Amino acid sequence: MVTLQSAESIAEVAHVNRQVFIKEVLEGPIFKSMVRGIEEAAISGRNQYAFQLDVNDSGETRDVLLEMLSLAGYKTSCYIGNLITIKWGKEDKNRPL
Repeated sequence: MVTLQSAESIAEVAHVNRQVFIKEVLEGPIFKSMVRGIEEAAISGRNQYAFQLDVNDSGETRDVLLEMLSLAGYKTSCYIGNLITIKWGKEDKNRPL
């Protein structure tokens, strides 16, 4: 006989596994690459960076990245094809091209 676990039990399993997933994303190469790109853009005097996720990266990975960026105060937009634009600070309209 098959038994159905309670919704509360399944919710706890989902929560625990979500925390494991978030930890893996934040310790993984995708997050490190994104952080490096943001830092390099800032060092170059820019206040935005476009980060391209691989087409094989999951939507869940994208959602974790967007959530972490938002919590850190960055403004983000996500486009078709997993392109994430990341902005910080004030836009300097007088900055030469």
